[in-house]
Amino acid sequence: MRHRPLLSSLAVLLAGVVLAAGSLPAADVTFVHRAPGAKEVTLAGSFNGWKAFDLALKDTGGGVWAVVVPLDEGTYEYKFVVDGAWRQDPANPVGKDDGYGGQNSVVTVPAGTAKLTAGGGEAPAGLKAAPVAAAAAPAAPAGATVFSHNAGKGAACFLAGEFNGWNPTSDRMEDPDGDGIHTKAMALPPGRYQYKFVVDGNWLADPAAAESAEDGFGGQNSVVTVGAGAAVREAGGRRLPPPLPPPPAARPASPSTPAARSAAASSPASSMAGTRPARAWPTPTATASTPPTWTWPPAATCTSSSSTATGSRTRRTPRASTTASAARTP
Repeated sequence: MRHRPLLSSLAVLLAGVVLAAGSLPAADVTFVHRAPGAKEVTLAGSFNGWKAFDLALKDTGGGVWAVVVPLDEGTYEYKFVVDGAWRQDPANPVGKDDGYGGQNSVVTVPAGTAKLTAGGGEAPAGLKAAPVAAAAAPAAPAGATVFSHNAGKGAACFLAGEFNGWNPTSDRMEDPDGDGIHTKAMALPPGRYQYKFVVDGNWLADPAAAESAEDGFGGQNSVVTVGAGAAVREAGGRRLPPPLPPPPAARPASPSTPAARSAAASSPASSMAGTRPARAWPTPTATASTPPTWTWPPAATCTSSSSTATGSRTRRTPRASTTASAARTP
């Protein structure tokens, strides 16, 4: 019985230790990345829902960018976004498969740590901790908006946009029938949203979207406008190829002989649309005259010619002179 006060004191002490541990301040973790010539460098990771543009790094000079993020004890994955391109931390040897054939960098914050630099090294001086925005409460759904994209069979296709903080892995699109068309239904309140598809790690605009906007990196974001009242909407939708034009009608063969052409010209079929009346050709008139025999070179005594009409054409026929040619004297 005399030991009960001692046990009670120990229990109170342990409870105080637990409460004190729970109230430990977060560690200031500095993320540093060298990107000479970059226009914008941001940080995305599991600590902020992989929001690509929420944590901007500061250019400290010499192409060195840095940001300080307060993080509790635990292990976190992260990447840098340099001018829109996702980059692993080259100074951090610890990585984890990102599901797209690459690596996410990994940082572990031990208990009781006040300051830490991800990947080791020294942090630039004068940096202040950047607050990590808390996740916003989900808005009340106002209907289903269906996103679809022809990413191909077996592709890893995700939907990222303003509605999910541009998280490239939180909303996976499904292809249940295996036809390569991946779909995702989102409950979105009325408004105007920008979005993109992330296919095997590549950010792609919706080719079927009716509206787009500049993404700030020389590309385009797709835009969907969600109105009130409709139960189901489609963002962009499937883009089907236009139907093929009907094959052209077969053109009738042209008659190959003058008689056939003459018969086709008098046929009622020649007046049908899409056909051309056959041309009538003249029929030569037979003649009893015998064609002369041509010699080369022509005789020097040929001084005149005669004409023989055959049908509608005129043929000139040479004839021998009846007068003997005079002898040429030197």
